[in-house]
Amino acid sequence: MTNKLPILFTTKSCTQCQALKAQLALNNIEVEIVDAEEHPIKAAEYEVGFKVPHLVAENGDRFIGGGEGMRYISEKLGGKR
Repeated sequence: MTNKLPILFTTKSCTQCQALKAQLALNNIEVEIVDAEEHPIKAAEYEVGFKVPHLVAENGDRFIGGGEGMRYISEKLGGKR
């Protein structure tokens, strides 16, 4: 499945989600943010379950967890931090 923008699935209580959202914004990386609890059908379409943060890249690659989300940012920035 390909997306126009990366999709970041989060929940309100997820501290790693908040940190990852802040890092994405700081690095000017635009994503569609979807609260998995408020939009369970969309979360199910992407098989998110309870694994957040869960970032689905434009090409369908998955980055699950805060560390993986930071790896996505690093890759987007060409390995530069």
